[in-house]
Amino acid sequence: MDRFAVVLIFDLITIQHPIVSLRTDPKVCRAGYNTYLRNMEKFNDIIKSETPTLVDFHANWCGPCKAMSPIIDQLKKEMGPEVRILKIDIDKNHEVSARVKIKSVPTLMLFKKGEIPWKNSGGMDLRSLKQKIKASL
Repeated sequence: MDRFAVVLIFDLITIQHPIVSLRTDPKVCRAGYNTYLRNMEKFNDIIKSETPTLVDFHANWCGPCKAMSPIIDQLKKEMGPEVRILKIDIDKNHEVSARVKIKSVPTLMLFKKGEIPWKNSGGMDLRSLKQKIKASL
């Protein structure tokens, strides 16, 4: 099984396993590098799709992240297929987090065809979040 497992439940996506790190040691095998490339391609495919993708960068130890989780779930229920939601644990996915320069959690980023029309660090209420996303669509 690929180390980058994406679970798609009603278009709510959670990356469950870490992306392979290339910085672990110089003995990283070619297969590990190929897995890393496939994983980054999957992430790129998701954020470059026609469907806007809200990425929730969070951590299990983060209190504000835990507070945002039910808000994100409710957002998906209310917006349905208008937006795809991807939850990424920064402690398990260092490469993706570093690539988009995540400096604090929670950080929400909206991707539309690979571009970032909106980004927010910190928590926010459902109404404000929904307004920001709709304004960026």
